[in-house]
Amino acid sequence: MIARLELIGMEWSREWVAREHDRLLRSCYTLFEEGHYQEGLRLAWAFSAMCQETRSHWRTWEKVVDVQADLAKAARDPVAQGRAMLDGAELCANQGDHDQGMTYARRARWVFGRVDADEVWHARAHRALGINLREQGHLDAALREFDAAAQVFARHDRWWWARVQTHKAEILAYIRPPEERVGLLRSVARAFDELGDTDRRDFARVLLAEALGEEGYALRAWLTLQDLHESFVRKGWDWYVARCLRAMGELDSQVLVEQYELCDLVLNPNRARELRNAVRSDVARETNDSGLLSDETELLAVRRQVRQRYQARIQDLLGAYADQARQEVRKGGSPIQRHGTAQAGDWSVRGRTMLLERALAMFDQMGDPRSANEIRLALGRVLVAERGTKEAATVFKRAVRGFEGLGNHWRKARAQRVMVTELFEELMAKNLARGVPLPPRMAGRLMRQLRDHAQDAFETYSELDNHMGRLRAQVLLARVLWARMADQAEVRGHLDQAEEVAHEHGEERIVEEVRRWRRMFFVDHPGHIARQWPIHG
Repeated sequence: MIARLELIGMEWSREWVAREHDRLLRSCYTLFEEGHYQEGLRLAWAFSAMCQETRSHWRTWEKVVDVQADLAKAARDPVAQGRAMLDGAELCANQGDHDQGMTYARRARWVFGRVDADEVWHARAHRALGINLREQGHLDAALREFDAAAQVFARHDRWWWARVQTHKAEILAYIRPPEERVGLLRSVARAFDELGDTDRRDFARVLLAEALGEEGYALRAWLTLQDLHESFVRKGWDWYVARCLRAMGELDSQVLVEQYELCDLVLNPNRARELRNAVRSDVARETNDSGLLSDETELLAVRRQVRQRYQARIQDLLGAYADQARQEVRKGGSPIQRHGTAQAGDWSVRGRTMLLERALAMFDQMGDPRSANEIRLALGRVLVAERGTKEAATVFKRAVRGFEGLGNHWRKARAQRVMVTELFEELMAKNLARGVPLPPRMAGRLMRQLRDHAQDAFETYSELDNHMGRLRAQVLLARVLWARMADQAEVRGHLDQAEEVAHEHGEERIVEEVRRWRRMFFVDHPGHIARQWPIHG
């Protein structure tokens, strides 16, 4: 990144920046005082990029942005003034001052328009505005800004295109199913790799692993994250180490174990007899179900097809790691190393909890409260399964308070929605299995709290340019209100409104979900009957 900003080629590191940042700042001031404005601008641009890259030296970065503005004004260079505003917008985004960040980005866009600057600078302004819109929860507007920037960068600068697409993928993680971002992130990782930016390539691979895990490829995601974790540890990049630990802790325990067992069964030569028995069992079932004749030729053909399907499934589950696993077998080792340097111990819920607690401690130590509160949301999800609603609720509420303390209304509302969803589903699970959409009677106090949080989250989302967040919050509120025996007209009103908005945005999955709940509430289990059933107690 630094080399792209026209600074004389040089080797630098995080340690070097930590050691030299005061001297670099003094050099910027000296160049300004001595009238070397263009040289000062180049140094200020590069130093801002270093601070952004290392996520460090915030106060120094502020001063560099200020001196950059002074240098641009003294040089009477309007494009440089716009660039100073872009750096200001980037700094504000990292510090959480998103209103000021949007102001800087819009001013930069106005400046670039006034002097008819190259369209790449307009695209940079779109990106800076999108970043600040995203952090305020205006995800629809942020996507529009990122798409506008990407169209320009696709014609002029592949590196900036890949950066913007990374931002887009981070938004899609909140609002779209994982398969919609897997292909995008593969393209991004490939672009950064071909451009020689291995740092951003590896972060794109972290995001890709998260998407693959959500898509059902938990073992491939684990192996990818394990490799990235080792690399980040060697480099001493603690923020990325913690980010990997969070992603690993969010992978589903049961899916990991099942996929590992299948891969080990197929690839481990010590389990050849078990594999033969499994193949015979599948062959017997298929020949019985299909009515095939059981002569030897047909049996051999079916057996070969079954073995091929096992191999194809392994290739699908592991991707490039399948070849690596086979090489390990040829060397006499185990096909898949389960634990590696992450020291998870195992893939149990307790093991996942330990990973997330380590990541939380690291983010707290680094002074990154936003990331720490995101970890608390992930930890709360895991604790629901391991220890029930009481301890999970404590962790969730701390995340809600944390985001509230940061003044981030969207992240607070999202934390509330996640908390209500997880705790509500846990409370409802047993009765829903019986077909009763009501919670246990002894959960009255918690249900009142969940209703208040669901209402608060919906009201916040209603003020944001974020249709998917609003839809999810409104459907959730309708469900909680129904369980709290609210007026049926109020519940129906929320469902009808959600269906209308979902139709407007082409969100057919939400439309089907709304219809499913409406049918359950008002057709399958009419309120005046379901609410009197003793079974829900």
